[in-house]
Amino acid sequence: MQLAQNYNEKPDIITDMVIGMSDGFMIPLALTTGLYSAGLASDMIIYSGLIIAVVGAVAMAIGRYLSAREDAAHHHEMATGGHDDDALLEHVGISAETRALISSESEKDRQQWMDMMAANDLSPEAFNGAYSRKSGLYIGLSYVVAGLVPVLPFIVIADLATAWMYSAGVTVFLLLVFGYFKGKATAVNPLAGALRVALTGIVAAMAAFYLGGLFA
Repeated sequence: MQLAQNYNEKPDIITDMVIGMSDGFMIPLALTTGLYSAGLASDMIIYSGLIIAVVGAVAMAIGRYLSAREDAAHHHEMATGGHDDDALLEHVGISAETRALISSESEKDRQQWMDMMAANDLSPEAFNGAYSRKSGLYIGLSYVVAGLVPVLPFIVIADLATAWMYSAGVTVFLLLVFGYFKGKATAVNPLAGALRVALTGIVAAMAAFYLGGLFA
């Protein structure tokens, strides 16, 4: 069953790491760029970058877990004849008259309805909290590791301008790399995914640079 694959198998560690890292580069990059542009000292940039990396990781991990719970509940409702029955039938192109007939017949024999849903990989599965907690953990850890990348140059390089150039350059390069693999992991054209992720990070950093300059 498709749902069983989603919720009962071991987490796809590589996919979770790619998603977590590609997202984890952006906000810390924008933050460090904005703070640099505003003329803040390196220690403030470092502390702020570390905080936002950790906070973002926690948010990503919790979001992954809650999303899995919502998806499981949605599929369970569909499979047990909830209010989405008609929407499901409409989605596959069945006319309103036929949907009404099917709904009427399904009420007469719920087991027959369940068998039909099972045949189409829509049978309900118990929510596997352990799976989603592990998946959320992998995404969160990957996010925080990625978030350290834009901050690290400010830790090891004393000159702020040089540190920022390394921070932005390395992070944008890694956005391209992980955007490519994120595209492969999420069934999106990898090259288009790489460009989209990198451009998003660049635009966010440019906006932060401009806004930070207003407070310099």
